[in-house]
Amino acid sequence: MAYGVISTMMDTHHDISLSDNAIRKRLKRYGHPSRLGPTTMTEHQLQEIIRNKLKYLPRTVGYRQLTDVLKHEGFHVRRDKVMKSLRDVDPDGVQFRRRRRMERRTYTSLGPYHTWHIDGYSRKIIWLKMGPSNNDPKQVAYHYMTCLKIHSGFPLLIQADRGTENSVVGALQYVFRGGDEHTSLDRRMCFQHLSSKLNQRIEAWWSMFRRRKAQWWMDFFRDLVNAAAFDPSDEKAMWEAMYSTFGRGK
Repeated sequence: MAYGVISTMMDTHHDISLSDNAIRKRLKRYGHPSRLGPTTMTEHQLQEIIRNKLKYLPRTVGYRQLTDVLKHEGFHVRRDKVMKSLRDVDPDGVQFRRRRRMERRTYTSLGPYHTWHIDGYSRKIIWLKMGPSNNDPKQVAYHYMTCLKIHSGFPLLIQADRGTENSVVGALQYVFRGGDEHTSLDRRMCFQHLSSKLNQRIEAWWSMFRRRKAQWWMDFFRDLVNAAAFDPSDEKAMWEAMYSTFGRGK
């Protein structure tokens, strides 16, 4: 039974009140191993189990995934032991996975106005604005038009994912490039959709940004909503809150 069930039964039937953590500590103190402790087996037995599992697994499965597979099958083995046994059982597979390590390709643009990326990684940030919504196509289009005015020009190609927030920008780009007789690209090629899977670098950046910076603000505003002190559907109030915190135009 789970520790929580044990705690409830002891309290109900024996009038003994112990928390889950207290039960776990006392079992450890009395020398009782965890109910999901390591599985007892020899190195040869582990190698044989791994050899049989590899018959039905792709070559890309490394020791981390294999440890989870074994755990799912009821074999609780330390990861370092699985890694050592896998090296002995499948040395060719280990070398294959090492060779398949990600190698970043060199991305070269033909010029500053050749390709702009929306929702993608760029060495130069064309614009960085804050707003009350991250999926409103009108807001993204407004920032796009403002950026064109500041730079006095527009790119030959825009690449973005298939999010609805980029739809108006795509239509505007079609209009601008449709009348350009000197462009080397077809009008249909002036705005390209890319899979979000190709934006791994920017997605990793967003993940890091959320963990280090944005999560505090997300929790802050969530607490305000729970306390009925803030209405996220009130766009005017949201703009006023941002302006009062960060200042207008920043």
